[in-house]
Amino acid sequence: MKRIIFIILTAVFSICAMVMALASSLDPPPEAIVAGQPVATMKSLNDIEPRVSILSLPFSITNSGSYYLVRSLTGTNGITIDADDIQLDLGGYSIEGASNNYDSGITIMPDVMNVTIKNGAISDWVKYGIDGTNGQHFQVINILANLNGQGGIRIGNNALVSGCTATENGGDGISVTETATIMGSKAHNNQADGFRAFFGCTIVGCTSTRNKANGIYTEMYCTVRDCTSVMNDGDGIEAHASCRVENNNCGDNGFMDKFGAGIMITGPGNRIKENNITANDQGIVVQGVGNWVENNNVIDNAMGIEVTGQGNFIIRNGVGTPLETNSPTHFNIIEGNQYAKILENMGSGFTNNNPWANVRLTIEQP
Repeated sequence: MKRIIFIILTAVFSICAMVMALASSLDPPPEAIVAGQPVATMKSLNDIEPRVSILSLPFSITNSGSYYLVRSLTGTNGITIDADDIQLDLGGYSIEGASNNYDSGITIMPDVMNVTIKNGAISDWVKYGIDGTNGQHFQVINILANLNGQGGIRIGNNALVSGCTATENGGDGISVTETATIMGSKAHNNQADGFRAFFGCTIVGCTSTRNKANGIYTEMYCTVRDCTSVMNDGDGIEAHASCRVENNNCGDNGFMDKFGAGIMITGPGNRIKENNITANDQGIVVQGVGNWVENNNVIDNAMGIEVTGQGNFIIRNGVGTPLETNSPTHFNIIEGNQYAKILENMGSGFTNNNPWANVRLTIEQP
């Protein structure tokens, strides 16, 4: 019996020791209590990511950091950014110009670098929604720029424009300078070009509609891919030199001024491949030299493929008018170009004897 009582007492003392040890481990360290009051040890959100709220316009950003809106703002002057390394989050709110404004919604000063502007709307400014052509390394993400007098979004080198929309602006919808990328964005009913890009830019997965000039305009070494450009007054896509224009859909362009093409090529060294070009004033027009035009579907345009430059290569294109309501010219290629034989109304008679051939489709007369 004594042995059993000893074992029980030993277990009780062990449990008590464990409880005392746990209790002592829960005591706060001495530095956690000052003058009898607990000291906060957790960091606030502002300690983790310091941000500055913008409560009114005009507002000047002169220090690097993160800034945000807490409500929509209206003013005669907008936000000016004059510091590197800026994050500006509109938070779904808008920056609107008052009736007597004379500025841009957001102005990025010359030589500023590394600015991100995202998530909101910029409207009704006399100049631009966003104006920052003399800096670089900008990102503009999920911005709506509309009803601005001189243009929607205009930014500089090495920029990324993603998920933005530019509508009803007085100039170009979205324009970039050098080595920039525009992706997944829209331009609608702007008074000049929907998208405008200069040297070494990429425009991918964008939509341009009903703009008063060209849907998409590019200068040199640009890529335009997987875009839709329809019902613009000028050309659907215009490219100058050494550009790739591939896998785009261009329709109903050029009819307001009665001169415009689905794709217009004005310079040398471009590659125009696998585009769908339908119901434009002109289908594909090549004015430059040394261009490669291959495997495009050019259907129901008043002019199919017209080549007025020399030294170009034209192969494997399908041109015709299955919805013929007029008397179009399918091919107009001057001497001095290399182009594959044009086959007409092959029906089921295709063979491997001439895989490079262009094909002309016309309505079979009864």
